[in-house]
Amino acid sequence: MKNLRLAFLLISSLFIFSCVTKPKYNLVSVDDEFELKKKSMLDSVVNLSCSGIVLGQPFNHTLSSAKRNGKIKNIEYQLEGGDKSATCVTKIILTNREEGQDVDMKICSFQDTITSIILISEDYDTYQRIIDIYIDKYNKQLSEYESDVEDWGDKVNRAGSNSWIWTYKNQSIRVSYFYTEKRENYLKDPTMHSPENRYGIRYTEYFKMISIIYSDLYQMKKVEAFEKKINEQKKIEQARHEAIEEHEDSIRKALLNKKIKKQEI
Repeated sequence: MKNLRLAFLLISSLFIFSCVTKPKYNLVSVDDEFELKKKSMLDSVVNLSCSGIVLGQPFNHTLSSAKRNGKIKNIEYQLEGGDKSATCVTKIILTNREEGQDVDMKICSFQDTITSIILISEDYDTYQRIIDIYIDKYNKQLSEYESDVEDWGDKVNRAGSNSWIWTYKNQSIRVSYFYTEKRENYLKDPTMHSPENRYGIRYTEYFKMISIIYSDLYQMKKVEAFEKKINEQKKIEQARHEAIEEHEDSIRKALLNKKIKKQEI
């Protein structure tokens, strides 16, 4: 459970900016029909949902309804910065697999309105089928593709991710594949004496997890504005506190100087 919470926290922090800011598309003029479809998507108002959880809807009522209908289970509620969130388990129905695959889910809210839904799966056997379901449903050609990988530097392992993002006028969905890449030296040709010919470097990629993030862009902007206001208030309060401390410190110094002068007299 601790690792799962860290995973949710990591994914939320990595992609909060992308949820608030709409990606800028580089429209390729392959044909007019394709460009029109992509522009139409950017102008479309949608109501994205997953397992009975609908973005932009009341938090308590929606979760109660989804639980009552058997869409989610193992619910745990949290309070984060005064707003409610919940973690639970839901099921993704896979092609030719009636029982489906259980995945971890987190629902976040702001002022009792659902702002985002995060799904996480660490199951190696089904991750590609889950990705394919979303790519087929939302059309891979209409997505924005992002690849993010760490620099090697002196590291033996590095983290990376590949993402497909569909952005509508009011909401977005992001499917991401996370992996760890390892590099190691190996004996390429024992008959050779020079290091560059005798040894080689082998790169191996290891699956880590996948995530699917549903975001309500309008609600996320409200969250951003609220957090900005809170931060500004904190800065004002900090400046006021520092001014009081400085004033009190100057008074203490003045009294101390006065005491020293009396002792000298």
